[in-house]
Amino acid sequence: MKNKNARRAKLFATIGSIMCIVMTVLMLSFSMFTPITVTINGSSMHGTLPELTAYPAYFTTLLSMLTGLFVLGLIAFFLGRSVSKNATTVKGLILIVMGFPAIAAFGGGIFLMIAGVQTLLAKKVQELTALS
Repeated sequence: MKNKNARRAKLFATIGSIMCIVMTVLMLSFSMFTPITVTINGSSMHGTLPELTAYPAYFTTLLSMLTGLFVLGLIAFFLGRSVSKNATTVKGLILIVMGFPAIAAFGGGIFLMIAGVQTLLAKKVQELTALS
C-alpha cells in the first residue's frame, strides 16, 4: 500500500522548492536591469546589480539573501525526494522550519510547511502499518 501522505509531502516540497528557486532567478534577473534599493541599518543604496558591485556591503547583502533562498529551495527539493522513500520526524521538522524564511518566495514557505506536516503524518502512517 502506498503512503498518500508521503506522496503529498513530496509534491508540496517540490512545489515550494520550485517557487523558491524561481523567485531567486527572477529577483536576480530583474535586479540586473531594474534599479533596486538595499537598506542596511537605515542606510540605503539604490541602483541595478552591476551598479551595486561598487558597494561591497550592499552587494554582499543582496547576494547572500538570494543565495540563501536558492539553497533553501535545493534542500527542500532533495528532502522532498527522500521523503517518499523514508519519512522521518527530522525531515518533517526541517521542512517546517525552512518554510518560515521561505514565505517571501511567492508563499513557497507555506508549501514547505505543509510538506513538513505531511511528512510527519507519513511517519505516523509508517509506524502504524508496521505494527499491524
